[in-house]
Amino acid sequence: MLSDLLKAVPADTLLQALVDALTVRSYPVTDWESGGVLRTLLEVEAATLADLYKLVPVIAGSGFLQYAAGAWLDELALSEYNLTRKPSSFTVDTLTLTNTGTTPYTLRPGDIWVASANGLRFSSLDGGIIPAAGSLSIRVEAEHPGSAYNLPRNTLTVLMTPFPGVTASNSGALVAAGVDTETDDQLRLRCRLRWAELGGGATKSAYQFWALTSFSSISKALVLDQHPRGQGTVDVLVWSEGGIGSDAVAAADAYIQLRRPVTADVRVYSATEVIQPVNLRVQVAPELRTTVQAQITAAIAALQRSIPIGGILYRAALYEQAMLPAGVVNVIVDSPAADLALETHQALTINLTVNWL
Repeated sequence: MLSDLLKAVPADTLLQALVDALTVRSYPVTDWESGGVLRTLLEVEAATLADLYKLVPVIAGSGFLQYAAGAWLDELALSEYNLTRKPSSFTVDTLTLTNTGTTPYTLRPGDIWVASANGLRFSSLDGGIIPAAGSLSIRVEAEHPGSAYNLPRNTLTVLMTPFPGVTASNSGALVAAGVDTETDDQLRLRCRLRWAELGGGATKSAYQFWALTSFSSISKALVLDQHPRGQGTVDVLVWSEGGIGSDAVAAADAYIQLRRPVTADVRVYSATEVIQPVNLRVQVAPELRTTVQAQITAAIAALQRSIPIGGILYRAALYEQAMLPAGVVNVIVDSPAADLALETHQALTINLTVNWL
């Protein structure tokens, strides 16, 4: 049975099977105590076989969407669904440089490095002139890919290549949201939704698949198909972790408009971001704090990814995720004070702060 193939066989079980097989065959050795010569040889053999048996669940599960993972899932998605995993991408933000001095500055691409208070750095993609007593807006790109660089407005303020009298802030619109590499669960969802577009019409799942596939940074989509603006109308809301750029929304709209039924009036637009501060107090040994903080940050980020547009942030889930790292003794959630139920058009961004008890 498949369930049997999906279970790895531990070395102790294999060792006992080898001993039993020799015993049944009246093998002359009777000393099977730990440290015996033949038992030691069998222990080595059992450990080797256990490593080999670890491949059995991986290979057996690689042909099934719910069990395949990692590179095996990549192969399955490509061969059976003609889909590839969406890669990570870089955040591109808008930076406003304000000159309070009397000297203008001429910039070339790459001249500006700017950072947030927690050290996330961006470099300039554009050049231009910062006029005296004036301002200049340029595009800046994150140093590394990933959603961690999708910063709240007015938090990119540390000018690392200073010009006297010039201040910086990401007060403009986000150009392109950075995303993490598509997770196994996200890729599995797109594979399942792939079947929906095989029909002649456009089902709710088909619209969701089109939205999630249209642009690399789009990780969430909500389809309102119960005539939200009147008979024959469909609204598709899209979102990316930490924000979404106008280019992503435009790409999703163009992609869906080409595939929608002629009779459907489809509108594609961004969900509305709700930034929720999450303040945790965690009790853990001081020497574990750095490791635990990184693990909690990753766990809360995964929780944020799991909450759909219009979903609910449960306080209990915050406790559960914060207690996951080994060594955590206690967790107090100072905020939010209650469960947060998003409205239909809203998407959640968690602003996490971890303090220590």
